[in-house]
Amino acid sequence: MIGYILNSKGSGKESTLISKEDFLGEISVEFSMMEVPAIQLTLPIRYSKLISGNTHIVLQTDDWKYEGYAGDKSNDFNNMTVTVKTSHVIGRLGKRTLPTNVTVKARSVVSAVEQALGYWSNEAHKDDLLNDFKIKYLDDYAEKNLIEYEFSNETFLEFLTKVCEKTTSLYWRVNRYDPYLIEFGIFGIKKDVLINEYNHLVSLDNVEENYEDTINIAVAMSDKSDSGASSLTLRDIFHNPRFMLEGFPVIKTGNKVNSQRSYDYPQLPVFAPEIIGDEFAVMDTEGIALEAGELYWGTVTDNDTQSIAEDNKEITDSDRLKATEQLYRTAIRRLKNSRRKVIYSMTVEPITEKKVQPGDRVMFVLNAGVWELTACTKYYEKILKESSWFFLTKLTDIYRDGTHLQKIELSKYLYSDRDIVVNQ
Repeated sequence: MIGYILNSKGSGKESTLISKEDFLGEISVEFSMMEVPAIQLTLPIRYSKLISGNTHIVLQTDDWKYEGYAGDKSNDFNNMTVTVKTSHVIGRLGKRTLPTNVTVKARSVVSAVEQALGYWSNEAHKDDLLNDFKIKYLDDYAEKNLIEYEFSNETFLEFLTKVCEKTTSLYWRVNRYDPYLIEFGIFGIKKDVLINEYNHLVSLDNVEENYEDTINIAVAMSDKSDSGASSLTLRDIFHNPRFMLEGFPVIKTGNKVNSQRSYDYPQLPVFAPEIIGDEFAVMDTEGIALEAGELYWGTVTDNDTQSIAEDNKEITDSDRLKATEQLYRTAIRRLKNSRRKVIYSMTVEPITEKKVQPGDRVMFVLNAGVWELTACTKYYEKILKESSWFFLTKLTDIYRDGTHLQKIELSKYLYSDRDIVVNQ
């Protein structure tokens, strides 16, 4: 492992190489979907005077490269050491804000990202850190899928996740080999890596089954979108089946919405199509199969999804339809993230033959059968028997007493802890 302390010329502090023997104690770094990695270091106390809040620390091995900034420093004068908590440099994008009430209407994610980047370029009073980052799209999903988005004075780091949440399947990640590379995609690339009793596997540590957030059918509505008592529903999707995505049908629940409005309330069809209308829900057929047909109901509400006019023009029925499609996509994403989660945690010998990153897929098999590890429903057992490919959702490198091991988490479905689930 190679380490560097980097200080700017204006800081008055020098930059220096960290000697290999000066890394004291355990070092670990976790990479996962849509998360900011972090590393805690313990060094001899002589390094303390070189480290401040603006200091960057670079660590590099043959398997990854990390650049972080010092967030917290503690001097231990009993042991003559300094402990530094660092966060990945992408975390600094949490201190770069975006404008308020600027809309992205029926445009691609690529276009929205370019617009966000544009707010931090060619401005004399803004530093160039954000301009050091590169964006890479691993597939054409971000280009082909259109979104409705309104910048709401969020940070650029929040924007990365929020723009993904406007789609059904898009994620971002920090590249393990280039700390200034942000990658977007639906991921799932199959890497030629086999994990079993004879390859890589040191120990199967834990199998976690989480049913707490399980929802497979959800009523989707916007917040009161005309500042009165109107809520956008999935009515337009129900009556236009061509907008429905496979596996996510929209049904009538039999309940009514907007019923607190009186009949002399003015019709505002561009916000909500009816005075007293039907309530609609979207079903996750995969999620229902995972629960052996049992329905678990929830609600999706989204105050960011409203009819948006373009260039200050009058709002139209077409604007409402686009907002309804956005509400539908948001509901689907939250349903997918609300499926039961079965997570296989294990310790492995370092996977070095392929550049494996979170979001990739690897093969995981056991002589006894992976399906024997949990109380599977018949449908989930079928999924396990049909394919040995699993998503790598978390990858942690651990260095301790001269040894290097990895902790990994595998799942049949890609997810991020940062994603929002359905309200219960």
